[in-house]
Amino acid sequence: MLHALVTGNLDAISGLSARTVVLARFLDATLPRLTRGQCAEIVVAFREGVEETMCIADDIPLPDKYHTTLLEQVNVVLAALNRKIDVRC
Repeated sequence: MLHALVTGNLDAISGLSARTVVLARFLDATLPRLTRGQCAEIVVAFREGVEETMCIADDIPLPDKYHTTLLEQVNVVLAALNRKIDVRC
């Protein structure tokens, strides 16, 4: 029973890790190709999506680590987009 629980948790963590790698590589591949205007539009849409997610998450008891990591990763993405927007040609 314990083995099945550990295996199930390991599978779930592995799946989340794989998704994270794919999304990070996608961001790395696409961000340099976006124009400043596209980045600005994405920032608005991304912020709206994050706000919606946070409203939903407020109704679900989640560990503090979830909220901390969510905000950290949101800030990483926003910083990358804002660096692209602020680049002076």
